[in-house]
Amino acid sequence: MTDQREVLLGKVSNASEAPKGRDIYYKCLRCGEVIPSQPDDNVGCKCGNVFIDIDYFRLVVEDYNQFQPVRILGRDRKQR
Repeated sequence: MTDQREVLLGKVSNASEAPKGRDIYYKCLRCGEVIPSQPDDNVGCKCGNVFIDIDYFRLVVEDYNQFQPVRILGRDRKQR
């Protein structure tokens, strides 16, 4: 198993501030799910707080107090 370390990035208050990248993920603090910032398909967390709509190139966050961008080192994108 690959060593995975989560590096917390700064808090954001709107979608335009959220970083994106192959090693950047979005963590929902409400349900604990982690989703990639650049997914191959539309994706959202279990509770619906965080959703990425790739068709319209948008990030939708219901409660930014329960949203945390993270960089995960050593994570294979196929591991979710």
